[in-house]
Amino acid sequence: VDRYKRTTHKSSGITNYPLEGCTGGDIRGIIERLVYVGVESDSIISKLPDKFEMDNAIKPEPAGLDRYMGATV
Repeated sequence: VDRYKRTTHKSSGITNYPLEGCTGGDIRGIIERLVYVGVESDSIISKLPDKFEMDNAIKPEPAGLDRYMGATV
């Protein structure tokens, strides 16, 4: 919802309003997509096991700064 708010850049005074020119149907479509993604995400997450088991032979490699800091994953 925050992405669709009207914002004005303080120093330049430029106003950004992503929904400018949109009709009620456009906004309704955005809300429908958001609800669909939320429901589908909840469905997928509920099907995941409570605990993931990993084979000890397979370990992810450190990423980002961890690879230089000697951190283990």
